[in-house]
Amino acid sequence: MITRVLLVAFALLACNAAFADERILGYDIEVQVRRDGSLDVTERIMVHAEGTNIRRGIYRTFPTRYRDRFGNAVKVDLQVLSLLRNDESEPWFTEDDRNGVRINFGNDNFLPVPADYTYTLRYRTTRQLGFFDDHDELYWNAIGSDWAFPIDEGRVDVFLPAPVEVEKMTAEGYTGVPGSKEQAYRAEIVEPGHAHWELTRQLQPSEGFTIVLSFPKNLIAAPSIAQRMAWVLKDNRGILIGLIGLLLLVVYCVREWSRVGRDPRKGVIIARYEPPEGQSPASLRFLMRMGYDMRCFSSDVLALAVAGCLRIVQDKGFFKDEWRLESTGAPPPAGASTGQRALLGGLFKDGERTLVLKNTNATQLSAARSAQSKAIDDVLQPRYYKQNTGSIAKVIVPCAIRCLNGVLLQNSASM
Repeated sequence: MITRVLLVAFALLACNAAFADERILGYDIEVQVRRDGSLDVTERIMVHAEGTNIRRGIYRTFPTRYRDRFGNAVKVDLQVLSLLRNDESEPWFTEDDRNGVRINFGNDNFLPVPADYTYTLRYRTTRQLGFFDDHDELYWNAIGSDWAFPIDEGRVDVFLPAPVEVEKMTAEGYTGVPGSKEQAYRAEIVEPGHAHWELTRQLQPSEGFTIVLSFPKNLIAAPSIAQRMAWVLKDNRGILIGLIGLLLLVVYCVREWSRVGRDPRKGVIIARYEPPEGQSPASLRFLMRMGYDMRCFSSDVLALAVAGCLRIVQDKGFFKDEWRLESTGAPPPAGASTGQRALLGGLFKDGERTLVLKNTNATQLSAARSAQSKAIDDVLQPRYYKQNTGSIAKVIVPCAIRCLNGVLLQNSASM
């Protein structure tokens, strides 16, 4: 007697467990490819609800944001057309998901359970086709991997906008977890322009079904370069804001250059065989380049040697010669420039009379050149030219800020 009671209790528990097994009994998808490249999709999802996870309805997660092979953000369109439950209109609403949209079926009302329900979802989506050199392709994640229930059966039918010869169509696919190359399905080209896929095993939670349909080119017009660029700018706000910022910076730079950077008109050019009073070869080269270089240094060294302020001495060596500068003690001539005076004072500090031109004296040579450069620049700027560093800073700072904002916007768009 006790054994019979235990058997009956075990049977009841088994029945309750079987009935409590919420699942998707069937998942049928019909895809109509339109002439403009958009897809009209009808999904018939048959579920068994027990009130555990399926209480008010189910939800369908639809990815709308991803990255292309160049790393650019891509956002496809999704428009829900209708939702039925057992052929009766059913309320729905959408909310943002981590990489797309979640379509919630139903409202706050609880479903009578246990029961089987058939949901019919119709929606339209765009930019799902791939256009390649020798063919076009629909690579479609027909059954996503976000379902928390097992899926007993699944079928997909795709109809092209015009009949296409059977031998010119190829139907492939993948099943399992994301990234899996498993092919647990049967596929056939039913008739021209119509392909059919059917699962050959049950899908477990977090497993999906991806189909691939290849067909000849020119059946659907590929997007133009202008359209592709418009999509890139629309989906990547950082690039758009960066381009707008760049355009504004170019306009500002042109206006600022016209205001402060434009050189005056050249007057009559007269040949002169002596430098202007107070100028040296180094200062004239500095003025021409609006900057200092080694020729400025060497030309003033030669000028000081000609004036008798120093001597340039070469000591012959076995492997290489050694050069040194020797001070004569003579003061700079009356016509010496401020740059030459600064250079002479920097070369012979603290009463030194000799400076060997070698690496060990590089610090002293560098200090002398810096003193010469500053002295020349103090004389020439702003009398003869302006660096306009303030105007340059007005460009660099906003440009850096805009670049930083563009990077932040790009990262936020991809999250």
